[in-house]
Amino acid sequence: MHDPFSSPGLLDLAARDQLAPRLSEGDVWAEVIPTLPPEIRADAEARRRLGIERYGLPLQRGNGRDMVLDGYQEALDGIAYAAGIEVGDPATVDEIRRLTVRLALLYQHLLWRRNDG
Repeated sequence: MHDPFSSPGLLDLAARDQLAPRLSEGDVWAEVIPTLPPEIRADAEARRRLGIERYGLPLQRGNGRDMVLDGYQEALDGIAYAAGIEVGDPATVDEIRRLTVRLALLYQHLLWRRNDG
């Protein structure tokens, strides 16, 4: 069986930088947000607004960036963020629980959507 982690240059992907997104067509967030569980739509809308503020346009397909690579790098960052959480404060524990429920909803939604389509 092929080991995907032994591919030459795979480690280079984790640190590969990409150009800023260029104007294309559509709005991926606008397509996705209505399909999300209601509990996390406001979070997704906030991320959409932040992206527009930061890049001047919504997330678009065909924007010159490798979205698979972007997703992989963001997931790696998420691992580091989770490892860096200081869990001593009860308020932090409550926040972790709240966000864990939101993440579970999101992953459940993504799995169902992939299996239905």
